[in-house]
Amino acid sequence: MNSQPVWRMTDRVTHVCFVAPNAYPLLSNADYGISCGAEVQQFLIAEALLKHGHRVTFVVDDFGQEDREVHHSIEVIKGPFRYLGGSNIHFFVDTVKLVLLLRKIGADFNVLKTPVSLLFAMSLHRRLFGRKLIKIIAHDQDCIRPNNKLVSKLYPWGTRALDYTIFQSEHQKQRGLKNLGLKGKVIKNMAHAMNCKCECPKKDIDVLWIGSSERRKRPDVFLDLAEQLSQVKFTMVMADGLDKQFHDQIEERARSVHNMDYKGFVPYHRTWNLYRRAKILACTSDAEGFPNIFLQAWQASIPVVSLTVDPDNVIRDNRLGFVSGCMDKMKKDINSLLADASLRSELGRNGRDYVQKNHAADVIAGQFLSLFESLKS
Repeated sequence: MNSQPVWRMTDRVTHVCFVAPNAYPLLSNADYGISCGAEVQQFLIAEALLKHGHRVTFVVDDFGQEDREVHHSIEVIKGPFRYLGGSNIHFFVDTVKLVLLLRKIGADFNVLKTPVSLLFAMSLHRRLFGRKLIKIIAHDQDCIRPNNKLVSKLYPWGTRALDYTIFQSEHQKQRGLKNLGLKGKVIKNMAHAMNCKCECPKKDIDVLWIGSSERRKRPDVFLDLAEQLSQVKFTMVMADGLDKQFHDQIEERARSVHNMDYKGFVPYHRTWNLYRRAKILACTSDAEGFPNIFLQAWQASIPVVSLTVDPDNVIRDNRLGFVSGCMDKMKKDINSLLADASLRSELGRNGRDYVQKNHAADVIAGQFLSLFESLKS
């Protein structure tokens, strides 16, 4: 008789609600020009829960959709998020509306990854109605007090209502404990299963960059690279950020660089072929959590050249690419990799092996399922 996996949940259906304002484009496979990087992991967790017979709801922002829709067997409900990215005039009214909406949904677990400004409403719901609350740390900045004056006061209050915190790296775990007293465990990001059976396309992209026009992503540095490495073929995929003026400046500049193929926004589900066409993925960010783009690149067997980001030294320790540290070194690293196909192949194999060993969907899904089960008691 075959034994069941140790992480299998009980027969009682568990209802998990993800509050994720920007998840609607990902869930509906629609092009709204915004990045859904933080939402990808929540969607993958949701898929795992559905696979094991559990119920999932997402509360998302208003993209002009119906109040309630169903996508991928996930209930998608429009939430009250008028103050996000704008005036705080709606903060208290929408906070009350979100608390009441979560009460109506009645999930066993409410999960937040981003933005941190929503934690106050969700923690208020936790205190009033007793439903379990989990925070997934999106990036390192979640482990310190936010700069926004209102959120800076409310965020620590919200963290004290958490039943559990999930970190993407040991660095985040240590930082969260030190700065905010956050306690929990590290669960690595889940790799999205990709179809690699079809013939590999021509490697016609030397260096690929995928991100948003948020300033911390440093898209301007990527353009500097392209201008200074004029014989290298660069491709840039960029979603909208909060600063429209900065986005427009980057876009205008990108279109003027002769060796840059500027794609603008490309939905997540259409980016896989770009990774497979690329020789190198570049990361110019100042700070991240654990970027999904790293996992996608390594799944496509291409190395990563990162300016500074290397969560828990994973790139250095596993030979998955280079962490340059400065612009001049980044240029040298790119040139050396482009000139050495054998080295690219070796680092690419390392990346694929690393993902299969550490980020396989079944392994990571099992950890989440076990966590939900342990918190039900």
